[in-house]
Amino acid sequence: MKFFAGKKPVVLCLGVGFTSAYLERNFGGVCDVFFLSRRPEELQARGMQAVTQDVFPIVDLILDTTPAAEQGGLAYPEQMFRIFQENREAVYIHISTTSVYGGGEEGPVYTVDESTPPAPDLTSSQRRLQRETRILSDYERTFVIRAGGIYGPGRSLGESFRAGDFSRLETGNRMVSRIHVHDLCALALGWMSARRGKSPGQQTAVRVVNGVDEYSAPNKEVFEFLESELKIQLPDTGRPWRSEPAAGRRVESLHARSFLPEGFRFPSYREGFRSCLMG
Repeated sequence: MKFFAGKKPVVLCLGVGFTSAYLERNFGGVCDVFFLSRRPEELQARGMQAVTQDVFPIVDLILDTTPAAEQGGLAYPEQMFRIFQENREAVYIHISTTSVYGGGEEGPVYTVDESTPPAPDLTSSQRRLQRETRILSDYERTFVIRAGGIYGPGRSLGESFRAGDFSRLETGNRMVSRIHVHDLCALALGWMSARRGKSPGQQTAVRVVNGVDEYSAPNKEVFEFLESELKIQLPDTGRPWRSEPAAGRRVESLHARSFLPEGFRFPSYREGFRSCLMG
């Protein structure tokens, strides 16, 4: 996968979480990954390239995976103003969540996409939407990926079941939209490649993309798939998920595939969970 001919893009990550750590480990061949940290020596001891809030490289992409409630002393957007001033072609992508659409657990199955107005019904989701709004209004070249359930090696439902953790059964037969962390990283890099260097007049109106794979699925289907893959019988937790009708929110994306020229590596939970179980 190449994003710039003859040049490896430089990515500056805000936050050292599951997604950014995966990017650093698995996309080193196509981009150079740095982390903005108040304690760079701790990350450097782990073999990561860390920079301080005062010294950082010229970057192509700023990938923000920090939550709406700021942690680690990183101040947005004041901190970002200087980075944008010194990186006039940098693209800023914030990883948000599909929970800003609200609902999602009860009632008949319904579908949302990027054209659906957000309607957050939880305080945490409201903070997420406020963060999105500020990011998109404060700067040009800022974009938002609303990610579904992010999973990958070491963090997948199949691995939880294999370890004897069946707490997810209590959620019943609700509809779930997911994305493998590999495809989420590729989506961010592909969007950066498509947008970097273009003036606002050249850019499309797309500034928000739902980061979900191509197949949302009800829990009953997923649970029974994992029973077959793991060759186990899931325990009875008292929640009749096998007989419950599917319920809740299905999230689709109108735009994700256009920023993934090679398509999804894991277009559904089946390919993704099998890969995770193979280790």
